[in-house]
Amino acid sequence: MYLLEELFKDYDLNSDIWSYWSSIDLYHKVAISNLIVQQEPNFQCNVSICEIMTLLNFSNRPSKYYLLLTIILFHLIVIGINASSSDKINQADSSKTQSTASRNPTETASLWSIFKNIFTKKQPDPNKFGKFEIDKNINETKNILVGSFVGGLSHLRPSLEICKILIERGYKVALVAPGNFTSPTNYPSIRQYSTGPEHNTKELLHIYKEIYEKPYDYNSFFLEKDEADKQYSERFEVYKRSTIDFKPDLFLCDLLNNEACFDIAWKFKIPAVGVSSSLSRRTFAPYKSDPIYGCHSNMEKGSFIERFKCLIIQPARFLYESRQRIIFLNEKRLSVGVSPITSSLERIKNSLFLADTYFGFEIPHPVPPLYQEIGPVMQESYPPLTPKLSSFLSLHQRIMYVSFGMQAFTTLENYAILLKSFLEVIDRNIIDGIVWSLSGLENFPTLSDDTQLETSEILNNRYTHIYVTTSSSLEELTPQVSILNHSNTKIFLTHGGVASCHESLYVGKPMLILPLASDQFSNAEKLEEQGVALKLDKMDLHVDDIVRKIEFLQLESRVKINLKRMQILTKINSKRKYRAADLIEFVMKASQLNPNNNDVKESVVDNRHMKEGKESSEKVSNETNSESIEPAIEDIYEWLLKEWITPDSRMGFIRGKYLDVYGVVLILLFSIIGSIIWTGWSVVSFIVNSIASLFEGKLKSD
Repeated sequence: MYLLEELFKDYDLNSDIWSYWSSIDLYHKVAISNLIVQQEPNFQCNVSICEIMTLLNFSNRPSKYYLLLTIILFHLIVIGINASSSDKINQADSSKTQSTASRNPTETASLWSIFKNIFTKKQPDPNKFGKFEIDKNINETKNILVGSFVGGLSHLRPSLEICKILIERGYKVALVAPGNFTSPTNYPSIRQYSTGPEHNTKELLHIYKEIYEKPYDYNSFFLEKDEADKQYSERFEVYKRSTIDFKPDLFLCDLLNNEACFDIAWKFKIPAVGVSSSLSRRTFAPYKSDPIYGCHSNMEKGSFIERFKCLIIQPARFLYESRQRIIFLNEKRLSVGVSPITSSLERIKNSLFLADTYFGFEIPHPVPPLYQEIGPVMQESYPPLTPKLSSFLSLHQRIMYVSFGMQAFTTLENYAILLKSFLEVIDRNIIDGIVWSLSGLENFPTLSDDTQLETSEILNNRYTHIYVTTSSSLEELTPQVSILNHSNTKIFLTHGGVASCHESLYVGKPMLILPLASDQFSNAEKLEEQGVALKLDKMDLHVDDIVRKIEFLQLESRVKINLKRMQILTKINSKRKYRAADLIEFVMKASQLNPNNNDVKESVVDNRHMKEGKESSEKVSNETNSESIEPAIEDIYEWLLKEWITPDSRMGFIRGKYLDVYGVVLILLFSIIGSIIWTGWSVVSFIVNSIASLFEGKLKSD
């Protein structure tokens, strides 16, 4: 009886008995118990043991010898299988195994070993751990909605490349952007909700002619911003319809002029992650500035006057100019039922931002945890060279590739200077070939007679040293990376867009940068400081300067060393798009745990303005009274991203910067210094007065 109780003490009859049948260990125990019962006719079993034996139907076995033979044969088969497997797995330890077998030749096959294995419950080896795999699909499929105001490859590639990783993990992705970016040849698995025609600077010449052809400052920046703000209501309606239809669990919003994306996420308490091309305008360091202020990106070598202007005066002017635009945009927000804000950072100050950049490209400075540099985001593969391009590159040994992107352009005078410069470097054998990617926006002048070459001959590829391609659409995109990666390509003349800079650094090619607008001026300064590029001035372009800089970039040994260093850094950091995907997953999955926002999809569907998606946009836009605005929503990011929100953001400016503590320290320090000065002055005055009194008394006595 004691033996049977020991055999079955580890089993619970409340569990499914048939799950025990799959256990060989239990099978053996019941078999042995049946032998004991047959040998002891008067044996009284308890309820648990009898129930197990009855369920497994061992009471009608023919004989104890049959059971014993069955167990022996079963164990011999198992021993043979295990021995065969162990020989294949442990060939490296065969000598040790053979020596052990020679010492105990009969132990493995002995009957005692068989019964010992039956009666001894196998314990897990404490030195061996089972393989533990993280479940990457803990929750059901989630939806991600990517939003961009401008669209285009430069702004969308980081977000969509990250989303390709998330799609492989089982997520669904949709895009809100202008044009038709997710055609079958680009991102066929991503659905797009178009906000209108593709952004075309040639159709907005009243804005972009001034931006590209005149000096660029923050007033130029506001020209583009004002045009975007006028379209806020229309964009918001597209986001609203796509939210109803797609039911996103997270928004991935491109930062540039894309307030509608963040506002729709805030309105329905859906997490939003921002994507930007730099850290410049979202993180602060006093030695950082921006060329749009008329300052340098790095103020390390600036004079006191320059640093004071760029830290205080210019940002203050920018904020003053922004105030009227915030008021205008708040009126637009009220018309669609979104509460107004007091600053552009108010609604997104605690959001997670992913920056398509890295230190080495960026000026080193402290970065809060909410801002993660995950760049450069590169594609897994790029379009190959066309046969004509491949032939041209093979026939020329020193090639300069020229491209200003798909939207940028410059003046007729500048194009004439560039053409003359190209002919000059070819004539002097500094460069023997040029590949020029045009966007279709250019208006070329006729070259002067002294060149003895017509512009049309160059543009129609009748001049053997210059090959012209056209990149007016994504389908006709020039294979830029493949051209840059060719061994015969030596220099890249670019406008300095982030994507172009990353691609050039990835393949290790020096850059001659002609910045035209936006962050291109800052990029040019940063890369020139790193010793891998030289910049040109669009307002002061000269043939001799261009020729000299092309020659320097090709021949200078320090440039080659710096390029190699930056290439290594770029390639290492290009793997961080997987970390970006992990961070997005964390935000999505953590948002489900928020007790104030447990069911995002239900909150979207049940919203009174969007229920069933049947209300007209006119109803929403006309409800401008206080009831149409949702009550103040608790900042979901305060809970969602509390691990990454630094305490100073909750402490306020004075306490967060410890200005109160430093102020008290300064007061105490000045008090102590003042006390010492006062005491010293009093002592000196006393001594002087005493001496004066003595002399005065002596003079009177005389």
